[in-house]
Amino acid sequence: SVYAVLDCFSYHSLWQELDDTNIHPLENVIMMDPTIHHLFEMLKIWFVATAVPHKYELEAPDPLYLYHRPKDMTFSTLDMEKYPLPNSTYLAIHAA
Repeated sequence: SVYAVLDCFSYHSLWQELDDTNIHPLENVIMMDPTIHHLFEMLKIWFVATAVPHKYELEAPDPLYLYHRPKDMTFSTLDMEKYPLPNSTYLAIHAA
């Protein structure tokens, strides 16, 4: 299963965090332009954490996917409790 693979990479508690009843917490939801979303979903682009909290560089296996795209992105929220930012671990797994 997917959880068994994640467990092999030391994400032992992830299956508990994202069980069937909690697969869509706000930390695991991200809204983006449909074109970028398609590339993200197809694993053609991904976010890589920087040294700055909540700031990510956009990377891709082919530079064409990044054409006319921002080099980096900083996530922000007006209320961290009500509207938490994307979980950096989830983004890192997507990039792996």
